[in-house]
Amino acid sequence: MVRGKFRDKSRDELAKNLDQLGVKAKMLERKIVQEKIGNVWWMRTLGVIEINEGPIKWINILKKDRSQNSPPAWRYIYIIPDERISGSTKIKVKTHRKKSFPLFGKIIDTTWKGEDQGTELISLLSNDEVIKKLAKDLGNMEIESRSSETFRGWTLYIDRPHFFIEPSWLEFNSIPERLLKLPMTL
Repeated sequence: MVRGKFRDKSRDELAKNLDQLGVKAKMLERKIVQEKIGNVWWMRTLGVIEINEGPIKWINILKKDRSQNSPPAWRYIYIIPDERISGSTKIKVKTHRKKSFPLFGKIIDTTWKGEDQGTELISLLSNDEVIKKLAKDLGNMEIESRSSETFRGWTLYIDRPHFFIEPSWLEFNSIPERLLKLPMTL
């Protein structure tokens, strides 16, 4: 099949990477409801990976194809169900990466900014050295609470293709574990 040769294999590669780490991950059929979680109109979904254990249940991978004026862009959406989330309050925080020199410099620090609705999430993430290192290594991150008829929980975005090594997957899972332990009155 010619079409299969040229399709983006980001989802396949991440599922294989997780499988090599012993994480039970499988690629789901296309056109399922999880493809809509965190989806944005200017990107197309490459499909969903299901994780059988841990706080992350699905990974939806989106891609914006190359255009004349911009390179391709990816969005990896880690989906964490949490029934405590309601639509009355919105939490949205993202990384702010400080560089030694604007645009081209080395990343020297990572902090989180946004609206945490008094949960102290920004402070918790900004003061954790392991999470700072992950943000440096993996790319820009964004965490958002979501509440709809089909899903209540969290989405954690990463803005580029990435892979995990043994300790980084466990360290990465500490983020959703902390989200699920936040004191919520939302």
